[in-house]
Amino acid sequence: MARTPDLLSRAVFRIQISPGAVETMHGIKDRIGITEIALCSRLVEWFADQPDEIKAGIIGGFAGLTDQPPEVAFLRRMAKGE
Repeated sequence: MARTPDLLSRAVFRIQISPGAVETMHGIKDRIGITEIALCSRLVEWFADQPDEIKAGIIGGFAGLTDQPPEVAFLRRMAKGE
């Protein structure tokens, strides 16, 4: 099979998620009518396009910096322009 430029610009990742996350993902994909791969691809592409501050907040980059929940600390830092 010949490789097209589109295939060369893609990567395949395996992920491990909790059973609860699987249930949630199945509900979303069934509700909007897309495959699991398409849903995961859209989520990863969305994440990759976020500013570093958003990415850090999502992956727990604020953990241990404060006793506040990460989302509160993140919003306060954004409000201060940090």
